[in-house]
Amino acid sequence: MVRVSLPIVEGGASGENLTLSESELEACRPMRLLAGRKLRAFCPFHGSDHQRSLEVNRETGHFHCFSCNAWGYLEWARDGWKKERGRVAKLTACRKADAIPSQPARADLVEILRTYQAALPGSLGAAYILSRGIPVVLAQHYGLGYAASGKWVHKARDWKWGRLVFPHSDPSGRLVSLYGRAVGSDETVPKGFRHDHLPGARGYFNALALASGDGPLFITEGPFDALSLIAASYSRSAAIFGLGGWR
Repeated sequence: MVRVSLPIVEGGASGENLTLSESELEACRPMRLLAGRKLRAFCPFHGSDHQRSLEVNRETGHFHCFSCNAWGYLEWARDGWKKERGRVAKLTACRKADAIPSQPARADLVEILRTYQAALPGSLGAAYILSRGIPVVLAQHYGLGYAASGKWVHKARDWKWGRLVFPHSDPSGRLVSLYGRAVGSDETVPKGFRHDHLPGARGYFNALALASGDGPLFITEGPFDALSLIAASYSRSAAIFGLGGWR
């Protein structure tokens, strides 16, 4: 057996979480395959050359020597674990940030939304809803409206053909923000300009579905997906407005 330069684990009682690279594992041949994704090899940590006491799980990357009790992970598994730990840390930070709105909801949101709702029938917004296969009367029932060109309250994000407006609400049904989807084809609406949320609090679309009704609850990223499900008789459908929304 080819020897590799690895630390010797005296008696295996150290409890160290060790790392083994692919090249170091290859030097432990000849190996013996077990059932599934496991294999046995000579242990490089205590210099075994009489029995294959090192068991390696090729699926999880975990290894353990039944003779010296050395244990740890293959290098690729260790790297993957570090990346996952970093991803979880970022996700936790995002959750904390989402829990605290950057600023309170506007006091005049209800009046603004009513104006948009009155403008929906016969508008470009209504035409866009129909192009998505959603009845306008259904959209009206769930509070959608239309902000014509020059009418979108977030002036810096106004769009020349207007925006279809969806209400954000909290789990109690209280209006907390608005989402505007620029109408027009995907080719004529720049991707970075297509979606806009008013600064401040975030909520759900159709938040009341979270606390009412029987049967399964469907959670979607976008409100159009939720509306499509509602149109297909899955009324317990709500949207979180993208992966940066509620969790």
